[in-house]
Amino acid sequence: ASVIILPVSGVGLSVDVQSSFLCKPNPCLNQGVCILGPGSYRCECHGWEGPHCESSKPQQTPTVTGLVRSAQPR
Repeated sequence: ASVIILPVSGVGLSVDVQSSFLCKPNPCLNQGVCILGPGSYRCECHGWEGPHCESSKPQQTPTVTGLVRSAQPR
């Protein structure tokens, strides 16, 4: 990995050039968002799973645990 160190007001700033290109082009499918990490990336997506958001998540069916009645005038 190529590392460039740029001095900023006497403080060294390290930038991993190779990592900055991991999300370009976006490797995530189905409108997933590519999040850079140190030397790696991950895909965040809703309704999809897998390393690149390639598999649809099973639909979860809401369950009813109780009923609420509104007060009726007498």
